[in-house]
Amino acid sequence: MNDLAATFADSEDEGFFAYSVLANIAVAGSSISESMMQLYLGPCYEIANRNIILNNAAYFHGAGILHIECDCSDNRVLCLVNDLENNECHDVGTEAKNTGHPMYTQAVADIMSLRESLF
Repeated sequence: MNDLAATFADSEDEGFFAYSVLANIAVAGSSISESMMQLYLGPCYEIANRNIILNNAAYFHGAGILHIECDCSDNRVLCLVNDLENNECHDVGTEAKNTGHPMYTQAVADIMSLRESLF
């Protein structure tokens, strides 16, 4: 989990770092539990802007590139999925998928390429 944060030095900027983190998580599968996502993102929040990371996560979730499954108890006050689904980038991701936007297409291509090279 800390390995993802360690890739920050290789990034051009925080936005690219956030994109890379989400893409790397998506390589392992198209779905992840909220609690596991929080574990992966925790170290990243310490070195990059939390909002940039969450905006990217909302985009990936909205676009269906990485489905984040809620595993909260009944108390959804601190629910990551709820926060992501109420983030404006979630709707941007949904729209990008529906229209085949180049950013969506590139993200899917990047992830598929990484999957093919690893598996």
